[in-house]
Amino acid sequence: RVKNDECLRNAVTWLDRAGLSPWSLSVFVQHSTELQEVSDIEPEHYKTLSNALDGHTGSLQRLRWHVRDFEFGLQGLSFPNLASLVIIFEDIGDEVDNVFNLPSLPCLTQLVISLQDHASVLNSNIPWSQLTHLYLGSGLPFNQWKLIMKMCRMLEKGCFRLCLCRLAGRPYTDPNATMVTTLPHLKELTFLESWVFTEPITELSLPALWKVEEFSRAQGIDVNSDFTAMWNPQLSALFANITHLNLSTGLSGSELATI
Repeated sequence: RVKNDECLRNAVTWLDRAGLSPWSLSVFVQHSTELQEVSDIEPEHYKTLSNALDGHTGSLQRLRWHVRDFEFGLQGLSFPNLASLVIIFEDIGDEVDNVFNLPSLPCLTQLVISLQDHASVLNSNIPWSQLTHLYLGSGLPFNQWKLIMKMCRMLEKGCFRLCLCRLAGRPYTDPNATMVTTLPHLKELTFLESWVFTEPITELSLPALWKVEEFSRAQGIDVNSDFTAMWNPQLSALFANITHLNLSTGLSGSELATI
């Protein structure tokens, strides 16, 4: 946290001492309880912190950014060796068009993004093609998840908290929907909170996948419909090589026989 100029000077002193040693940074942007609006205060913190980090980002390897309602704030910087990035947004609301205007991250391989609306994720500058580990949640629509997966050619492990209603939010269309994308390195796939195995996933080929886990809530996930867990037979081809399958949602005997 950067509360005042003294804190800023202390941070710069520490960064100077760190030199070229690998280091990690955790940033929590706290809401102000003063009468002045938070929106009038927090951008100044971003600007000040950005100035402090300038010239010290070469050895930063892990960054955790916890914020509410504002842009990432470090777009003018480059993080040449940052491998791991965690972004947690709370109560972000509907206006998220600029949220994912990230700084330069040429070596990023591990990404965690947690927020309620992923409307701007696809149009962001996230380096999907180089990610090896990815977590996205919550509120990620099923169709958008498939589009993102097709861009993650190097992905090895993925964990996703998908939207419970596949029709929620903006519609997403894939101009190459009939083309199959192979993810040759994906070994482990985990789904949280929603049952995604009712629909076929014909757009992907996962030859190295050996472990699939699903940790949904109890049956009746969607309170507005009569939910029944069903397994689409076409998934057998997609999951042909798995050796570990963990399903927390109860299935009928006939559905288990299908698997």
